[in-house]
Amino acid sequence: MKKLCVLTVFVLIIPCELIAKEGKWGLNIAINWVNTFLMKPDEEKAKTSTGFLGLAFGIDYYYSENSFITFGIAGAMDFFFPIPVAADPHPGTSVESIGSGHISLSNNHKIGDFAIGYGLSYAGFDKDQFSKSHSTFGLIFPTSYQVIDDFGIGLIYRPTFYRPNLITDQLAYEHLISLLLIKQFF
Repeated sequence: MKKLCVLTVFVLIIPCELIAKEGKWGLNIAINWVNTFLMKPDEEKAKTSTGFLGLAFGIDYYYSENSFITFGIAGAMDFFFPIPVAADPHPGTSVESIGSGHISLSNNHKIGDFAIGYGLSYAGFDKDQFSKSHSTFGLIFPTSYQVIDDFGIGLIYRPTFYRPNLITDQLAYEHLISLLLIKQFF
């Protein structure tokens, strides 16, 4: 049985097969288990929130034995419960929520059972089911650790800085930090 190393790229999983060969492709899926947001809506104070759930997909291309590029697409939210349930935590009240989706391209390196990467991201933040939303450009820093053959845990840090579609505050720091559960497929 092959022993695989999984890397997470910005909320998506990146496989790092220990016997990876140059030119190999992989497909990955990850669950964003815990997400922490810092969002600055236009002309409002910064909002922070932590919650659960999200999903990410990635395609990896190994250009050498220990290095690969990942293209990923992901979404994360601040759901109040760690598993999907049909329940309202505060019946009859309005609760602020934050969500984010993004695409990214990252360069990743495998070091033993660990993987680390850096790259660029384009993201969208939304507050309260798109009542306030904007696009933003930034970076992505994925890391992961191989737990067993095709399963790993990961952490991504996605800071963003430039928000082109806002009239004021086009330059502002926002971020998403996600703890991921990663599964890879070849």
